Amino acid sequence: MCKSHGFERKARPVSPASARAVFRETHMRSRRRTVMTPSEERAARVFYRRALKGRQVWPAGDACANGSLWFLVAGSLIEVSGGLVSTAKPIVLDVDDPDDLAQRCWDAGFTVLVNQDSTGRAPVSVFDPFGRRVDLAPRESTLNVYRSA
Repeated sequence: MCKSHGFERKARPVSPASARAVFRETHMRSRRRTVMTPSEERAARVFYRRALKGRQVWPAGDACANGSLWFLVAGSLIEVSGGLVSTAKPIVLDVDDPDDLAQRCWDAGFTVLVNQDSTGRAPVSVFDPFGRRVDLAPRESTLNVYRSA
C-alpha cells in the first residue's frame, strides 16, 4: 500500500518478450544517439587535434562512458558525440590567429564561413565534421596589437 496516497499499487504482469522488446528499443535508441563510428572518431580527431591544434583528453569518472570524445582546444573543454549534434550550441574559441586556424581547417577540407560585421572585422566560423559551428575569435591580447597597428 502506498502510504502517502492511501491506495494500493498492483503490479501488472508483463510477458518476457515485451520486456525484452522494450529494453532492446530503449538500448538501441540510446546507442544511436551516442555511439560514434570509427570513421566519425577519426574525423573528430582530425578536426579538433590537427586542424584546431587541440588535444584529446579523458575526463575523470563515468563521463566518457557514453561514447563521447573530449578535446581541449584553446582552453575550452569540448565534448564531441554523434548525439549532441542537434542540441549542441555553437562553440566560441578565443585563439591567437583565427585566420591561420581557418586556413588550416579549409586546407583539411572542412567548411569555413567568413562574415563581415559592422566594425569592418571579419569573424570566422568553421564547422566540425558533425555540422557544429565553431566561432574563432581573436584573443584580447591579439586585439590590442591589431588596434595599435
